[in-house]
Amino acid sequence: MTTTHTQVEEILSKHGISYAVTYSGESAEKENGKEWKHDRWNVTIGCRTVFSVPFKTGTGLRKMGKSGRMAPQFPKAADVLYCLLMDADALDHSFSDWCSCYGYDEDSRKAERIYFECCENGKNVRNCFSREVIQELLEALQDF
Repeated sequence: MTTTHTQVEEILSKHGISYAVTYSGESAEKENGKEWKHDRWNVTIGCRTVFSVPFKTGTGLRKMGKSGRMAPQFPKAADVLYCLLMDADALDHSFSDWCSCYGYDEDSRKAERIYFECCENGKNVRNCFSREVIQELLEALQDF
């Protein structure tokens, strides 16, 4: 485990924040005209409030298991929290600015849906974590 992963786990522990992951199975969906196979997870994070989010990892992240078959690897807290904190950044931008920052088309319904999903994740993060915890996590994840 890298130093960043350890730092994030220490921050969660220090602040009494729980982190749990449940495997939801393998799935496939079309993305940009290609099929993307991935493992689906349900992540539950708790502190002042508790929230759950779906999380996906590509099958390329699987590792050889004891059975000799490729096995999904549970996402670490740093992996999920990095994504959630990046999503939370949408709360500080208008849709237009967010599209410009992340290369989305302002006229896209898909981009609008993604923006609002990021905002919802951001609201959950800000409701769950204090500013102090968010700042600690951002510092730990700055080079992630």
